[in-house]
Amino acid sequence: MSKSSNQTMRFIEFPKNRDAYQSICVIGSKEQMQAQLAHLSEYPQWQAMIEALQTSRGDSLQGYVDGKKVFFYVPPKEASRNLSPSRSDAVGDWIKKALGDSQILILLCPSEMAFLQPWVCAIAKNIPLFSAKTKAKKTMIDISLATEDQSALKEVKAWAEQVQKAAFWVDQPPESFNVDQMVQAAQEIAKQYKCEIEVIRGEELEQKGFGGLWNVGKAATQAPALVVLKGSSKGKSPNQVWVGKGIMFDTGGLSLKEKTSMVGMKNDMGGAAAVLSAFELACRRKKQKHLCVVLCLAENAIGPKAFRNDDIIELYSNRTIEINNTDAEGRLVLGDGVAYAVKHLNPSRIVDMATLTGAQLVATGKKHAAIL
Repeated sequence: MSKSSNQTMRFIEFPKNRDAYQSICVIGSKEQMQAQLAHLSEYPQWQAMIEALQTSRGDSLQGYVDGKKVFFYVPPKEASRNLSPSRSDAVGDWIKKALGDSQILILLCPSEMAFLQPWVCAIAKNIPLFSAKTKAKKTMIDISLATEDQSALKEVKAWAEQVQKAAFWVDQPPESFNVDQMVQAAQEIAKQYKCEIEVIRGEELEQKGFGGLWNVGKAATQAPALVVLKGSSKGKSPNQVWVGKGIMFDTGGLSLKEKTSMVGMKNDMGGAAAVLSAFELACRRKKQKHLCVVLCLAENAIGPKAFRNDDIIELYSNRTIEINNTDAEGRLVLGDGVAYAVKHLNPSRIVDMATLTGAQLVATGKKHAAIL
C-alpha cells in the first residue's frame, strides 16, 4: 500500500508570474517583508496588511487580493529555554492552517538565514509523501525565498526532502512497511552511495549473541534484523555511530498494551527511520566518510514464541537481563545495537535515537525530543 500523497512540494526560483497560485503564504519578519516584497506589483495592496502585523508575540493576517488568498505570518520572537529562536514549532503549527488550496506559493523572508533550515523542515513535515485516502485533492506547493538569490534555499532542499522521507517510512501502515521493507530501504541507500552494509537476521542473531533483539522480535512473522551501514570502510579514524530503534509495530508483547495506547505504535520505528534518512542526507552531501548507522529492527508481537515476563536473557554485551515488562523492549534492542557499535565500529561518539518511553512526553512534551 505504498501510496503517494497528492501533495507535491517544489523548491523554485522566485516566480515572476504569480497568477496561477490560488493562495500566497508569506512567512518572515515584518521588516524583511517590507524590504523584500516592495518591488512586487501586489505590494501596494499588501502593504496595509503587512503594516498591521504585530511582531512582539507573532501575528498572522489573511486577506483577499484580486480573488487570491494572501496569508502573512510573523513567528513570535519570544522563546523559552525549550524553544529555538527560529520558532520553527510555531511555523509548523501555522502552515497547517494555510495549506488548503490546489496551487500554493510560500515566500520566505527570514530575519536571519539561520532560520531558513528549521523553517523549511517544519514546512516539509506538514507536506507528507504518503496518503491512503480514497479521495484527496491534488496540491502543488511551491517554496521560494523572496529574493533573487536562491542559493541558501538550494542548500536546505535536501534537508527538507529527507525529513519527508523519514516521515514517509513512519506514516505507512505496519502491514505494508515491515522489517523486510526497512532492510530493503537500507540496502538501496547502500547500493546508491556505494556504502558497506551488513545484515544479521533471524536465528543468526541468536547464534551471535544478540539476545535482546532476537527475543523481542522472534514471535513476529517478519524475522528481526540488525542492519549496519558504514559510510566508508577505509581508514581507522574513529566513527560517529547513530543507533536507531526500529520497532516496526509494538503490541507491548505479552504485557499487552490496551487498545488506546496501541494505536499509533507503527511510529515506534521512528528512531531508525530518522537515522537512516539522516545517513542518506550525509551521503547526498558527501559527509558520510566517518559515519556508521546501526538499525535495530523488530516487531514486538505476541505468539507461542514470544518472550515472557520472568525470562532472563543475555544481551550482546554479555549482561543478563530479567524481564519484568515485555513492553520495555526498546532498551533491549538498543542495548544490542550500542554494544555492537562499541565492540566493532571504533566509535568516537554514539547517539541513539528512539521513541523510547512515554515519560518523555511528560518531560518535554510533543514538540521537542528529550536528550539524555
